Amino acid sequence: MHSVKIGRHSRQLPSGWDELNAGQLFAVGKYYPLADLPHIRIKLLLEWLRLGWWLGAKIRTLQAWQLTELTTLLDFVFEKPVITTRIIKGFKIKRKWHEGPAEELLGLTVGQWRIVEPFVAEFQRTKRKQLLNYIMGMLYICPADKAGKTWQQYIIGLDGLAKKWEVVPEHQKLAALMQYMGMREVLIKGNPELLPKPDARMTAGAPPPDWSNIVLQMAGTASDVDRIDDMTVWVFLKYLKAKKSHEKPH
Repeated sequence: MHSVKIGRHSRQLPSGWDELNAGQLFAVGKYYPLADLPHIRIKLLLEWLRLGWWLGAKIRTLQAWQLTELTTLLDFVFEKPVITTRIIKGFKIKRKWHEGPAEELLGLTVGQWRIVEPFVAEFQRTKRKQLLNYIMGMLYICPADKAGKTWQQYIIGLDGLAKKWEVVPEHQKLAALMQYMGMREVLIKGNPELLPKPDARMTAGAPPPDWSNIVLQMAGTASDVDRIDDMTVWVFLKYLKAKKSHEKPH
């Protein structure tokens, strides 16, 4: 954390993504996709410091070099997020709790992963806001909605599940997407041979991996699909890594 002093008042500013709280990440979501512009930095700075009226007036009297010095503390926000902590734990919709992924996506299942990834890729390409509701419907799960269902059964009702996310403010859904993408970076760095960086794939003109097809190829029966879907992504990738290593010619 950075300690910032304005007059006699001290405030704490995060020095990296993992030090953000949910409110600060929601504030970042208001400006997604982030453009590194001076007025964006100043707005974020004011929101993060949670300045009262007097302090807000005080900071606006700072000299340009002082303000620039303060806004440089936000440099990390304009870089690709890498997040290991669970900043946004979940959402409450109509009194029902919807639980999000654990730190570093440790609890994310293959069933969630193979369905949500195409939605994320399509949103990044088109910026269609409706896709955010489908992404949230797959990442933030209400236990009552999933109880007794396989992931294949769960996605049959995904249109209805996505609809209820319409009541959640857009900037909060964008913040949750940024958290997922930041956690996904940790997953990619831990499995570079299986998960090439999206930027590298785009440069090479390659489409994103079709995880649903990969799962279907590995599964012999529908029950095998359900079994693989229930694996966590980390365990599944470990299995794929071992399989790939075994298939290499010696």
